[in-house]
Amino acid sequence: MPGGLYLYADFRPRQLDTPLYLCNAGTEVLAEVEVTIGTISLFQFHRLQGPERWATVQESYGKQFEAVPPGRCVLINTLDHVIADEVNRYCLSFTGAEGRRTTMEAHDRTLTASWLEEDPANVWVRFGDAK
Repeated sequence: MPGGLYLYADFRPRQLDTPLYLCNAGTEVLAEVEVTIGTISLFQFHRLQGPERWATVQESYGKQFEAVPPGRCVLINTLDHVIADEVNRYCLSFTGAEGRRTTMEAHDRTLTASWLEEDPANVWVRFGDAK
């Protein structure tokens, strides 16, 4: 597992759904973890850029965890490979060891069944600064 915070897709060929995990490959415990998941169409994802891209989120829901220890992953979503016209953005907020609140984000566009089947090494998506 690479270092940092990642989405990890537990892809297995011929399965309809792929479990998607938030993985803490860092060295600190993440406390008061909140993940908000927003969905847009694949068309909107490719047509729009920057903050405009996520302005029309079709659906949003969240997950909360008291803590995510280093080296651990927690299930946050499942990717439905039958419906391939959606892209999810994962907004992650947590409190770090120094007590500071941090917000990061990632999306699952590269975690489609066809791309994962072509190269199983592409199961990791790194969280970056929230935009």
